[in-house]
Amino acid sequence: MQLQCYGLPAWLERLNDSDLPALAAVVVDLQRVAENDSASVQQLADVLLRDASLTAKVLRVANSVYYNPAQEDIRTITRAIVLIGFENIRLISLSVSLIDGLLSR
Repeated sequence: MQLQCYGLPAWLERLNDSDLPALAAVVVDLQRVAENDSASVQQLADVLLRDASLTAKVLRVANSVYYNPAQEDIRTITRAIVLIGFENIRLISLSVSLIDGLLSR
């Protein structure tokens, strides 16, 4: 009998089993850095910058009216991280990565 796995571990296993192992690696590293209390903005930025599509989407979110009501132009990923916050970056990146990965299949 196979043990059922739920939540993030199940998604990561599914991504590893699919044709998206690089995506799974970015998601795992992103989780690790975002959950580390001593991690810097630059460390999180370095992980995000490994995936150009994800970086562009995070910048798009940072420039949205919700996160940037003053409509100041956010052009760097480090500024986007500071504006949005570690936890929200982690959640946004995870959601976007999983949705893109699943839709591309």
